[in-house]
Amino acid sequence: MRCWALAFAYWGSHLLVLLMTEGHLFPVTLDLSPDLRVLSLTMSVAILTGILFGLAPRLACLAEDPATVLQQNARSLGSGAGKLNKALIITQVALSMVLLLGAGLFVPQLPAFAFPRPRFQKRECSKSPCIPGRAATRTST
Repeated sequence: MRCWALAFAYWGSHLLVLLMTEGHLFPVTLDLSPDLRVLSLTMSVAILTGILFGLAPRLACLAEDPATVLQQNARSLGSGAGKLNKALIITQVALSMVLLLGAGLFVPQLPAFAFPRPRFQKRECSKSPCIPGRAATRTST
């Protein structure tokens, strides 16, 4: 499975370069190949996270006797989750609200990103060197 993902990453990067440079007069070379160091770090962090979060419930269950836990759960079936589960749910809802508020603040700016305004005059930059922050000077030829 990992080999297919790596091959797709290489193929996808070349496809993106082709799509971005289509129609340009001059050839554009971009090296977008995936870095193996970054991929290995990401893979190791993902595996370590899966192992830790997979073992955490198991380690929590080792501290208690299964028979007593089943008896307590049978008596209090509708009591709800423990303190840790409630804290995780509250944290998840709070982070979701922060992300939604951030997205809500970003929405009015979307039209500005669709049609960006250049900070220079295209007509004047075609005849003389254009330096950002300076007004282009016209030279008569």
